[in-house]
Amino acid sequence: MRVFAAFVYCLLFTIVAVWAWGYRAAHPVVHLAATVELPANRLLQPADLDLQTGTGVERMSGKYLVRKVSKDEAVAEIDTAYLPSLAPTKGTIQLVLTVERPEVESGHLNAGDVVHVCSAAKEALAGDAGAKVRAVICGNGPAAACSAIVEITPDKIAPLVEAFRTDPPPSPRQPSRKCE
Repeated sequence: MRVFAAFVYCLLFTIVAVWAWGYRAAHPVVHLAATVELPANRLLQPADLDLQTGTGVERMSGKYLVRKVSKDEAVAEIDTAYLPSLAPTKGTIQLVLTVERPEVESGHLNAGDVVHVCSAAKEALAGDAGAKVRAVICGNGPAAACSAIVEITPDKIAPLVEAFRTDPPPSPRQPSRKCE
């Protein structure tokens, strides 16, 4: 009976070892590094990551960083999530504003950026006094809309209330880009 138990144990061990080896061959280890300093909740784009070995930049694109990453620091899949983490910050208000998808895909607007808010071709909130982007969320597909979750202080709410009464609704822009 002991011989049979030892045989079954060895057989199971061999099956698990072969499966693990095959799984690892089918899912190679990917070594990626950040091309620039990336804040937490950043929606990863292919240009954000530099492939060191293996393949998989596409597998990481469209996910969110769960922590801040320094330039040239390794980024692993465990450092990413499918949704951003948006804990409230004391003394701030979070708003959701519509964003054009090309702004996000080109890297002009993402988490950590301080943006001005445009409304009817004028600035509702200007550059340094603007809003900090906490995260950007885009729908699936190339034509899907994107939304930016921005954080402002309560003293900036009055200009935004007025901006929401205009058509089109307010949208965030990089300070280097003019309101149109």
